[in-house]
Amino acid sequence: MDHHLYPNHLPPVDILLRESQIRLQKNKIPIYRKLCEVLLLNLSHSLLTGRWVQIHKASKDYVKGTVPHSLNFSLRHVTDILNTLVRLEWVYEKKGIKSEKNPQLSSYMPTERFDVELAIISLSAVNLPVDELVVITKPESDHLNEREKRIVDQDERELRIINDFLLDKTFPMHSSMVRKYSRRVGLAGRIYCDFQRISKKRTTLRQFSLINGNSIAEVDIVSSHPRMAIQKFHDIKISRTFYQDIADELDLDRTLIKKFFVVSLGSGNRDRARQGFTTEKGYTLNIFETIETLVLSRYPKIPFYTGWSLVAMNHEGEILKDVMLKGVREGITVLPIHDAVAVEVDNATWAESALRDSWKEYFDKDYCEVDITRYDTPEYS
Repeated sequence: MDHHLYPNHLPPVDILLRESQIRLQKNKIPIYRKLCEVLLLNLSHSLLTGRWVQIHKASKDYVKGTVPHSLNFSLRHVTDILNTLVRLEWVYEKKGIKSEKNPQLSSYMPTERFDVELAIISLSAVNLPVDELVVITKPESDHLNEREKRIVDQDERELRIINDFLLDKTFPMHSSMVRKYSRRVGLAGRIYCDFQRISKKRTTLRQFSLINGNSIAEVDIVSSHPRMAIQKFHDIKISRTFYQDIADELDLDRTLIKKFFVVSLGSGNRDRARQGFTTEKGYTLNIFETIETLVLSRYPKIPFYTGWSLVAMNHEGEILKDVMLKGVREGITVLPIHDAVAVEVDNATWAESALRDSWKEYFDKDYCEVDITRYDTPEYS
């Protein structure tokens, strides 16, 4: 970042306040600063996740009854800050269009000048509260039955224990842990946090993160969903090389086998699974049926074409929550990544044992296999 734009490490909010093109009344400055913090926070998330930030720029989105209005945020201030960010070349802007379905939106992405140092400052500048620790998306009913209430109450108690423990721990994109169900309690149910949104494949960022200032290791369940399904319906422990074994037998690439299981366990019927499999070049119906024939000949009870992955995700949520609670009891920071956990590298062996133990306690069978990936953090001068 050019030092004339970031003089003497002046806080980014102060730069935006100094460069504002509107005359701010004294009593409006605190609100303006808070708005700067919120926008910078979202841009910092964008930098780490590689996603554009979409911001409403229609007047109706700031009227009484809207969230921005309840926070005293105004379209005039939003526009001024965004114009300043563009002028300082801190962001790229992609202007939106008006349509009947979507309000006017503009998209923003940090430029090279919005560097990691500025992002770290921005990420620590504001702490936004979490309204709900347990979320049910697209609920089938407006009311929970007694069993569901007990589960949600337990989730909330245990997530509060986990979140209270993590308050003074340090890791990128520090946020609360939230459990998300789909349609009803017991479906999906993974635990989410902003840390797992940090890009790992598109840009190599997450593996170079630090937990409490230390390099991380990721410990994940090998072939999680087919492992659960075949254990539950056939009482068989699959090998660590399950996908590769089938690939070698059929003389196919391992990625084809994995994609078959993803769509077959995740789709609600066979036609959708077939359609989902053939979305990429080289993924043909003939290959789909070849894999299907072999797998069903060995595991005829496997719950293909029933959307069973939502049940498997709930199992993962229960197991990872238990590992995180074990971490709280032993003073170890554990972050969830879908079917894996991230820990400080020195705690990788502990996490392996904790995952295996939690699996056995949950399923009453020791059929779990895990992989450990340790990451070395590059040195910065």
